[in-house]
Amino acid sequence: MTLSAEDRLAIQDLYTRYFWSIDTGDVEAWVSTFAVDGVNEHPTHVVSGHEALRTWVKARFLFRETEPTIGQHWITNLELEGDAPSVRARCYFMRVVTTRETGAVQIGGSGWYRDEIRKLNGRWAFQHRTVFLRQMPWIPQKAPAAS
Repeated sequence: MTLSAEDRLAIQDLYTRYFWSIDTGDVEAWVSTFAVDGVNEHPTHVVSGHEALRTWVKARFLFRETEPTIGQHWITNLELEGDAPSVRARCYFMRVVTTRETGAVQIGGSGWYRDEIRKLNGRWAFQHRTVFLRQMPWIPQKAPAAS
């Protein structure tokens, strides 16, 4: 069995909302892309549950203000496997950054995501999101502490 066109579009919308919210600093929109007990796994951290996700991303957005660049994520090659209510997905990403001081534009990071996505109460959300990074030199080895 395959995913319906409606479900495929809803999942694409989930990815769009995730990346717009992370790039624009919208805490609540970002948290809402995860299931209530969802997990965000990154080389520097593993965070699960809406409250912990909210705390982490608020700290991340504050830390971002001190970074030398401003970035935008771009994704491609979204592959979906499975059927409602559970789908496995993966996609490549690239983060294009503009240096605050000079305005120079460059690729600041790249990698891929591996996701478990669930349809809960008619809405798709990330159950478990794992990011695999190629490069992001200005991100510290440890996640910033929440204040």
